[in-house]
Amino acid sequence: MSFTLGRYINKAVRVSIPTLFPDGPDCVAIILAVDPAGVWFQSEALVRRVYPHNPPESARVFIPFTQIAYLAEDMTEPGSEHADQESPRALHPKPKRPGHRGAMRHKQQR
Repeated sequence: MSFTLGRYINKAVRVSIPTLFPDGPDCVAIILAVDPAGVWFQSEALVRRVYPHNPPESARVFIPFTQIAYLAEDMTEPGSEHADQESPRALHPKPKRPGHRGAMRHKQQR
């Protein structure tokens, strides 16, 4: 099963980065872009960790995939397509119905 992070660009996610937050929980960040080696994020928490002294007002932070423990859709963010649900949803596409395409092909062959 494959999925793409591209559909989460400009959306908030919860991301766990143990090297930056070793004793803390995940942080909320907005995915700005997905690179072959990692993800570009925008997040105040990440900026404060990367620039502990004199952090800029806004900065993009690149995190390699090797440093990311997990990503989860942040459903507490306003505008999230699942903000009204109680349980978190993994970043996977909706499963396809088994045999859906095969059933269509079978009908066409008749």
